[in-house]
Amino acid sequence: MDFSVARQNNMDVLALDDNNYLVSLLEEAVRVELMSHQELDDIQAQLMELLKKVIMRYNGGDSSSVRVETAQNLLTSILFSIDAYCIQAGQPEACLAAIQKTPVSRLFELGQEKLKQYLADSRLLWEENRNSRVNTSLIAYNSTLDEALPDFFRQYDLAFFAYDIPCAIDYPLAQEILTARGVVYIKRYMERIKLENQFCQHFQESQIAGLLGDYGRTCRIDYTEYLLNVFELVVNNAIFASLLDKPATCLAVSRNELETWQKRLENLDSAALELYVHLATVQLASSLGIHDQDLLDYLKQYEALFSRRLLNALQQKQLERLIITETRPLKPGPISFTSGVNMEDEDLRMLVDQLLDCQEAGQKCAMLLSSVGSPEDFVAILESDCFFEDEYAKLFEAMGDMELALIAGMLVSSERWEDDSTLIGILEEMELPDDNWKSEMAAYLKVCHHSRQVRIGELVRDMLAQEYIPGRNV
Repeated sequence: MDFSVARQNNMDVLALDDNNYLVSLLEEAVRVELMSHQELDDIQAQLMELLKKVIMRYNGGDSSSVRVETAQNLLTSILFSIDAYCIQAGQPEACLAAIQKTPVSRLFELGQEKLKQYLADSRLLWEENRNSRVNTSLIAYNSTLDEALPDFFRQYDLAFFAYDIPCAIDYPLAQEILTARGVVYIKRYMERIKLENQFCQHFQESQIAGLLGDYGRTCRIDYTEYLLNVFELVVNNAIFASLLDKPATCLAVSRNELETWQKRLENLDSAALELYVHLATVQLASSLGIHDQDLLDYLKQYEALFSRRLLNALQQKQLERLIITETRPLKPGPISFTSGVNMEDEDLRMLVDQLLDCQEAGQKCAMLLSSVGSPEDFVAILESDCFFEDEYAKLFEAMGDMELALIAGMLVSSERWEDDSTLIGILEEMELPDDNWKSEMAAYLKVCHHSRQVRIGELVRDMLAQEYIPGRNV
């Protein structure tokens, strides 16, 4: 049946689904009368015949009978393979013309060939990404490259389950892939990882490690265990640093700079803010010498996302959730509390005076941790109200698990522990004063990383069992 070009233009491209391309294309073609119902029935019959042959191959030639669920999965794989050919065939009209004159079995073969090429391309991209990887301690990033993706290449079944992804990919992209499956997803994933790695290579490893460390200290987490995207953290700070007219390779943003620019930017409307971000991104790419068009396009796409997030952060007055500011790592050295090794009263009073005079939280924490050698003296200092609000969290963050367990153990009694008890559960049941270091420690332990909560709880349990907690009744 012949149809006019005018009628071809009536096809609604938005109705086509990349995850179900063949079916949606055929439905749309019938709707606008580019395909007859008889042609559609013929294609469906060919699909069923092809499914029988694939089932026979799946069973090793012994039977054409499988469970309904398996048959559905095999049909999904067939359609996925044909989609891989159709999507790259060009405009929908050109693809439809190819479908109308090509047997379904041949479309399946062409799709399988295309997927084989995608698989080969993905292997090469994976090897390239492993060689260009960011040197980071992020567990999800490393396990994805070193474990999950090798699992995919070992287990991927192109012949029968081409749409499947037989591995767990934990590391998130800055811009997630929403409409892809199987090796098509893996190829796009590898392409984006390549671009993200490529951008991060413009910065020193120490800068990226410092940024991640600042993020962990700011959020009070062990960042290595979180599902963070390195590119996202780096590009956020890089764009913002470009707004500040800092050198292109600078990622450092101080707290004062953040607060100053919060006030400058918060009164801008969305259009003006988008222009600011656009100019900063263009300047950043130019200064870094980025000429790769794919990476420039990726940055352009991320620019729009960053603008929306920046606008939201400014409106919520929470810019610090988007831009990471420098935090000074505390290096007080290891603390070894030994009961009985206490400071002289005069020395203790002098330390209290010095702490009260000190205005910088990091210095106060380092001063206390380097001066006190017993848990009793440590608690005596806390009882002197030398620390205020957020300073407590910085202090507890700088302490080791053993030291925190010793102090936390002074808050609870062994009678409270049962087989299924947890330190956090016990603290939640206790009535602690709102304006006291005890409530501040309980609040810190409740929000610190789960793995640290567990370690400290186990230490407290063991020390209570051994009656090793000094200075009880504090």
